[in-house]
Amino acid sequence: MPSAPERPASPPPTDPDERARAARDKIAAARVWLLRDKPFFGVLARALRVEPSRAVAGMRLHPDDRLETHPEAVLAARFPAVCARLAHVSLHAALGALARRRDREPRRWNLAHDLAVAPLLAAARLGVGPTSGGPVPLALEPGASAEAYYELLPSDGAPDAAWCDLCDPPGAEGARAAASEAACAGTDARARELGWRLRLAAAFEEELASGGKSFGDRPAWVDELVRASLEPPQHWSAELQRSLGALARVGRTWLRPSRRTSALFDPELGWPELVTMPGRRVDPGGRLVIVLDTSGSVSTAELARFLGVVASVACAEGIDEVRLVQCDAVVASDEVLDTASLGVAPVAVHGRGGTDYRPPLELLAREAARGERFTVIYLTDLAGRFPDQLAPALEVLWVVPRRAAGAAPFGRVVVMGDRA
Repeated sequence: MPSAPERPASPPPTDPDERARAARDKIAAARVWLLRDKPFFGVLARALRVEPSRAVAGMRLHPDDRLETHPEAVLAARFPAVCARLAHVSLHAALGALARRRDREPRRWNLAHDLAVAPLLAAARLGVGPTSGGPVPLALEPGASAEAYYELLPSDGAPDAAWCDLCDPPGAEGARAAASEAACAGTDARARELGWRLRLAAAFEEELASGGKSFGDRPAWVDELVRASLEPPQHWSAELQRSLGALARVGRTWLRPSRRTSALFDPELGWPELVTMPGRRVDPGGRLVIVLDTSGSVSTAELARFLGVVASVACAEGIDEVRLVQCDAVVASDEVLDTASLGVAPVAVHGRGGTDYRPPLELLAREAARGERFTVIYLTDLAGRFPDQLAPALEVLWVVPRRAAGAAPFGRVVVMGDRA
């Protein structure tokens, strides 16, 4: 698979304006090479509006698709590095890095998105070098989202100043960037987001037409990563609703209208005797069990928010009662509660010891052996001891309030993340 060739060196100009033009020509040449040899990235890079600026350390992407580049940094870099860096920032734009950041810490998010796109560049043999001054001890599968990396990074995680593509480096004023982001809010932002989705689809079409010049044998996760950008993953509550929806079988019934409904028709006569109205009958297909890790890893605010969302979704799905189990190293509480009151009534927390996932799951597995089906929603940070195996009648959804301390050997994992 071809890599960007080294271009013959020529004496650099001394005039600042000439140096800016030379840097712009070098970027133009890099875009031509990407279009010819890495068409997936070339289609994306073609949409960026390049502007020379000595106010940035290297390259700086803005929400209005402007790419500020420092002329000296471009001239000092080797041509293959300029091609790779241009592909790097193009992925930032195409995958909606600035729009998806929301209220996350900008520098930590910048590093998280760098780590998320790095495997895509590596698959195309476009190495970009380190983006952080120190080692980043992360081991996610290729294709993992920036949101997943963000949860694993330390709170002070940040790229090197020269790699602050999406944010201002430490100590920078940031007023220009803030003004740019404010000017690009609202309808224009929606239009740009749609435009990049169309470009991303066009880039894949161009890649297929070229016979796979960018990636060769394209890994399956590349398709999944881009598809996730075209159709972003749903909020964690949507995954929760999918799990709870599987517990309820809803049918239609024909019922006599209530007295209150009858009064709306005619206060004196009411409804005729033969009138019936459609109703909603919910037949439970299993039981909902909420398990709270009360070892101290979940704050009171996170607990209240979790229970409120679970109660809301369960009520919407017609689930009238839930079984609430609290456990640290042992089962500390096991009770059945009314769903409607779960999100409003305070729950006394029992435990605050170590973490062992075996007691509650083995308890439910023994009950499941008698023929009952359970969906288990387990709030924890995944730092504990797991059972060796899971009973087939148990479906477990692990809800992690922040970044996970470990990995789950079974079930599905969702992160509560931000409120938005």
